[in-house]
Amino acid sequence: MLRSYLTTLPHTKFVLIEGQVHVSGENVILHDFASDVCGWDTSKNKEDLESVASRLNAGDVVIVDSLAHAIFQYGLAETYRVFNLLKTKTGVQQIITLFHTDLVEDKDKLSRYFEHLSTLSICIEPKFISGNGRVHYTYKKLGGKIIKQIEEYKFEGEEFVTQKIEKPDPKKLLESSMRPEVDPETLTTFKIGLTDTERESRDKLDLPYV
Repeated sequence: MLRSYLTTLPHTKFVLIEGQVHVSGENVILHDFASDVCGWDTSKNKEDLESVASRLNAGDVVIVDSLAHAIFQYGLAETYRVFNLLKTKTGVQQIITLFHTDLVEDKDKLSRYFEHLSTLSICIEPKFISGNGRVHYTYKKLGGKIIKQIEEYKFEGEEFVTQKIEKPDPKKLLESSMRPEVDPETLTTFKIGLTDTERESRDKLDLPYV
């Protein structure tokens, strides 16, 4: 399902990812707002995030790595305002934002702010039981319905494949946890019970009475 939400047209507007991705391509334009915050490197043309956002063309996809750096430089309120502006901007096709939660202190509070703003928030989780990775996501449909799901994911070549994690059946879990019936014959080195033939012979036996 996650793969469908990522690829279905029109694309979901604001994707928030708690993790890392690699972006490359011929039409990727890099704007560096983090490596020279103080503006000491005069060879670089310094621009702020909002001025770059104002020049975006129709169909552009904005990828921000990382949201934590934007908060450090512009503050929480200003960062939230700019991303809300990008979300409501008609020309922008999609916003993909990485959020390195290990770089911020109050990560739960900050995550809630931007998860509320996002239309699809994705959190990469550790592997569990199987060798596939796990992803927890919240998807907001245009009609207002919210879908929360945990899925396994893997890559088959360059294809991103996800599958829903089925909930275990409590009845089957209970049956598998119950101990099997114990046969007394298997607990001793001598014979305890009688066969049907032996029982029949016993019933036919006449015992003397005194």
